[in-house]
Amino acid sequence: MNSEAHRESWLRRLLRWNACVGASGLLLVVLLAGCGGYDTRLDLLAHGRLAWFEAATLGALISCALGLRRAAWIFLLALALDAIPIASLWVGRSPVPAEAPRLRCLLFNVRYSNERMSEVAAFLREQEPDLLAVQEVTPALHARLVEECGFIAIAKELRPDPLSAALYRRADAPILVESSEVLRADRTPVAVGFLSAQLRWRGNSFRVVVPRILPPLKGEPVRALRAEHYAYLRGIAEDSPALVLIGDLNSTPFSSDFRALLRETGLRDSAQGFGYQPSWPTFGLASLAPIPIDHVLHSAAFVTARREVIRRKLGSDHFPVLAELIVVP
Repeated sequence: MNSEAHRESWLRRLLRWNACVGASGLLLVVLLAGCGGYDTRLDLLAHGRLAWFEAATLGALISCALGLRRAAWIFLLALALDAIPIASLWVGRSPVPAEAPRLRCLLFNVRYSNERMSEVAAFLREQEPDLLAVQEVTPALHARLVEECGFIAIAKELRPDPLSAALYRRADAPILVESSEVLRADRTPVAVGFLSAQLRWRGNSFRVVVPRILPPLKGEPVRALRAEHYAYLRGIAEDSPALVLIGDLNSTPFSSDFRALLRETGLRDSAQGFGYQPSWPTFGLASLAPIPIDHVLHSAAFVTARREVIRRKLGSDHFPVLAELIVVP
């Protein structure tokens, strides 16, 4: 009897120790996630805020159920610290002028290997956006959008790889194209192109830029290239008093690069005040904790009237993002 009690006590201590180690490790991850400004590798942890939140919640519930109070308190501390940046996305929505016309912008990274492009084209047509940014667009989809769906290309770079992109306007949208070009954000063999156009809508002139930032998980050279691209975006924002930036930035609102872009340029995230709106991925294990990497940013010349991720699975690993903007009087 004593040996069984001793074994049970030993197992209890082992369980308590493992739970505390796991909770402390998660707390360390949450703390390091806020230190991306010091090291780009730590910034990778910031993208997983929702995953850490879910893990801390599950850990706290299990620890409470098993009576592991110390581990439960550590999990709850990690949960509280991680919840602060997530909860901040629900505050700060700007007041919207009543009865003001809205510029309807739609962003969709359609996935270059998507086999359901006909469904994608039908979806984009039914959404009736004034401005449409399509990333990873194929020549076949581009032809369908122009010839069958009533869109007019403003700027495009049709490449035989996932860096292909195009910017369109709806044929009957009151948008005048003053100029357009493809900007080269770097001089590497990748030569990522940022689409740029100067537009006029209802008497208001503004610039639209469709950037593409590479994912951060491909080594130091790509991380250096990302930093170069973000610096390029900051230069664009400083030169453009009325700007809409719409694209897949492969960054969440919690990353240091993204926060620095907003802080140093005065650009505003259209999702601010509308909550956590993840756009990637749409399938796989990672979809249990999806992240917002597709963005519509704008200068102070606009306010966001509506912003949502349209959760329709159309063969892409991204969901479409819709933002309706109003020009500030």
